[in-house]
Amino acid sequence: MKGDFPANSGATPDTGGILGGRLNTPGQFIENLEKLAEANPDNEQFRGMLVQAYLHDKQPDKALAFLDKTKARLPGASPNLSYLFGRTYLAMKDSEKAYKYFQESLADNPDPILLNDVAWELEEAGMHPKEALEYSKRSVRDMAGKTLDISPEDTEAADFQMMPPLAATWDTLGWIYFRAQDFHAAKPYLEAAWQLSQTPAHGEHLVEVLQKLGEPRSAASVCARALAAIPSTSSSDLYKSLSAEWESLKNYLKLPQGGSSIQAASSQGAMWLSDMRTLNIPFHTKLQGNSRTAQFVVSLTNSSKADNVTFISGADELRNATADIAAAKYPQTFPDDTPARIIRKATLSCSVYMKQCVLILLPVGDAAVSLQTLPGDN
Repeated sequence: MKGDFPANSGATPDTGGILGGRLNTPGQFIENLEKLAEANPDNEQFRGMLVQAYLHDKQPDKALAFLDKTKARLPGASPNLSYLFGRTYLAMKDSEKAYKYFQESLADNPDPILLNDVAWELEEAGMHPKEALEYSKRSVRDMAGKTLDISPEDTEAADFQMMPPLAATWDTLGWIYFRAQDFHAAKPYLEAAWQLSQTPAHGEHLVEVLQKLGEPRSAASVCARALAAIPSTSSSDLYKSLSAEWESLKNYLKLPQGGSSIQAASSQGAMWLSDMRTLNIPFHTKLQGNSRTAQFVVSLTNSSKADNVTFISGADELRNATADIAAAKYPQTFPDDTPARIIRKATLSCSVYMKQCVLILLPVGDAAVSLQTLPGDN
């Protein structure tokens, strides 16, 4: 799966007041993006956002005109620009021109995220399946290699930002295998992606492969969790797809609420999602108060057991919990033997009223936000 905006675009920029406030129509949103792109011609993120907005609004001709104008005033082509041309020509149903630009975007030592995005576009368009598989495999290998450069004892926001793309590369390769009817090859990649990201789209892909493999109960459980991650007011195609899948799977689970409605599934799924992120830790120490908390970074390398646990901040008496945290079994698999590192932020909570401490894993989408140092708690 690819992200909402093109690869190689860098961190999300501060749009200030230009995109702030209430934008009531797609036209207003595009108008503001046009101003941003005009004022910042070298900013690849704004460029990608504008092209995405044009394509989403079914205006590929405007996207092409903007890209032609951008290309004319830039000294040379960039992978980002070529990729955007490729997406635009796909939207215009010119698959061969699209493929030409995708190849151009990957000409010089491509970033693994860009490799992943091109593989996804080719797969979704049903074109050049051999190349899509090759690009996806390279993306998985290269993205995993980048994660090995992370130092668990000295993590930065950029390190945690690698986790969603790592999940995306696994999801893309799993989906390519799924489309090729190789369901057994697809499952470990889609499963690992879902466990890491817990995003609805990755969950929906896993639901599909589990159904093909004759595992409807597991599919129903994942479906409920994925539904819980989407607002019930959503009208997205993804929500509709998950809702339809739940209707065909609901009889395989008996929900505690006593019903099998979408609302009941979402409610139960939210609790199951919480369970996926919560581990009991048998750590005992004298607390300086009734309850104490601390933050840790947990590192996993091709195992469900941690290879490194680092204390970050919080109650000092919880610092020695690292060995017990490392001994826990984490709800994470790796899809193959390609060396990779997963890092998760986690909060350990201990109370004099509990027999065990509780470790809560922060969702990877939130983990790039720095954890604040906790006061003394109570």
